[in-house]
Amino acid sequence: MLLSRRQLLVHALQGGALLAGAPALALAETSMASRFLTEADQLILAAVVPVILAGALPVEGRKAAIEGVIRDLDSAIAHLPERTRDELRQLFELLDGRLSRLALTGLWAQWAELRPAQVEEFLGEWRESYLDLLRTAYAGLHDLILGVWYGTPAAWSGIGYGGPPPILD
Repeated sequence: MLLSRRQLLVHALQGGALLAGAPALALAETSMASRFLTEADQLILAAVVPVILAGALPVEGRKAAIEGVIRDLDSAIAHLPERTRDELRQLFELLDGRLSRLALTGLWAQWAELRPAQVEEFLGEWRESYLDLLRTAYAGLHDLILGVWYGTPAAWSGIGYGGPPPILD
């Protein structure tokens, strides 16, 4: 079942709203158990996250940073409305299916086998697509990943942000 244009637009807007609350959600989650993301979803994100965060991830501890983003995405998505989670589930299922992945991304290989350049190419095509559906799917993934990454203290030094001001009593 394909996502409707309206569903993806709602998802993108809710993803943007998530940006404001991502730090609290990510810090509140201490469990390593997945709440939303399946193993297949995590493989997809392991290929997509480093491309979207190219240049932002640390050189040392890169793998741990990517795993942290995926863990925090899982926590953040678990706090989204059920309808949005359902739409994300549909998107991940389409990206996981070999034939649907080929139709939507032009990629036949499994996610773990893809080179970053291949992932970057399909994301660029989605970003610039004439289809609103693909542009909105790109925007939703992009906003969720950036929101989670820049919502964590580990990312703040890279952008010169010293963190929120202390709360005075």
